[in-house]
Amino acid sequence: MNLEIENLTFGYNSTPVLNNISLKVKPMFNVVIGPNAAGKSTLLKCIFGVLKSKGQIYLNGKDRNSIRKEDIAELIGYLPQDNTSNSALTVFETVLLGKLHSLSWRVGEEEKSSILKVLEDLGIDDLAFRQLNELSGGQKQMVSIAQLMVRFPKLMLMDEPTNNLDLQNQLEIISLIRYITKKREINSIVTLHDLNLTARYADNVIILDGKGGIYSYGKPVSVITSDMISYIYGVNAKVAIGDDDVPIVTPISSNRDKLMV
Repeated sequence: MNLEIENLTFGYNSTPVLNNISLKVKPMFNVVIGPNAAGKSTLLKCIFGVLKSKGQIYLNGKDRNSIRKEDIAELIGYLPQDNTSNSALTVFETVLLGKLHSLSWRVGEEEKSSILKVLEDLGIDDLAFRQLNELSGGQKQMVSIAQLMVRFPKLMLMDEPTNNLDLQNQLEIISLIRYITKKREINSIVTLHDLNLTARYADNVIILDGKGGIYSYGKPVSVITSDMISYIYGVNAKVAIGDDDVPIVTPISSNRDKLMV
């Protein structure tokens, strides 16, 4: 699903966050980065419709506001940052709720198999019949991701999906999201903080400048540079290009170190 944004503007009360953002995002694994409070989460919320923004958002050329809410729920999957729950439901039942829009009164074998397959892909099939309130924060995050993926949306919006995950699970989750994006030929937009994770897995990177706009957009090797890191993050860093054309970021110091005692 192609996504096109024209002059998107949003602010909280009198504080502007996004200002006249225009962007075309094709079906691939897109990662949004930028400093804290740059509007990464806000951008996803505006696309999904949680926040009412000014400007236009088009899905495959169709104005998002002209699409029924029921159809939006099928087309777009959204995973917010804080999505953990202490429900007494089992993992299987929780993921089943992700298919609520397509379920009949009776859950068939096809639905059961699709849920178990997603849990297996995420490596949490052994948790299928444990209650959610028994799980760790990282395990709950994996369940939330499974609940989103089982819906087979055409556009996946995921806000910091690696939150609460250890290093191994971070790598596995990002790799899996990228794999599913390509296999299903869908559009995924994910926010991340880790520049090296972004550099290795993103097809394209959207960099917010922290002033309401977009600093740059393109392939990691083109946009993840020492100049960008200095300007956007206020950090001195070395950026080397590996043999696989992947930038490798080595932070050196904050630009403000000279002010510190």
